[in-house]
Amino acid sequence: AGRQGDPGSSRFFLSFEDDMFVVFGGDSLQKMLTMFRVSDDMPVEAPQVTEALDKVQNAVEEKYMLIRQEVFNFDETLNGQRRAIYKRRRDILSYSVEESVAMVKQYNEETIDSIVK
Repeated sequence: AGRQGDPGSSRFFLSFEDDMFVVFGGDSLQKMLTMFRVSDDMPVEAPQVTEALDKVQNAVEEKYMLIRQEVFNFDETLNGQRRAIYKRRRDILSYSVEESVAMVKQYNEETIDSIVK
């Protein structure tokens, strides 16, 4: 334990059976550990492991960035549709009674025509 601002170091503990490793390239790490006969309870501090961890972490970050981009694109599409619907709603609410009746008649005719075709 130390005080804020004191120099220090961090040590991370992780499992090569973690989903992140399994999905994003942990097989190569497992093969490397098996090849060097590293036991399960032995700490691994080799530079190759750090490099492999960085690659896995970059792959995970890239995947989630793409997911966030897709969600953003869907959100933009929905916002465009929402704006169009709200504009249509404002227009309808501002119609006079005669315009509302004419619009409903036109809508009914278009609906019946699309069903009958």
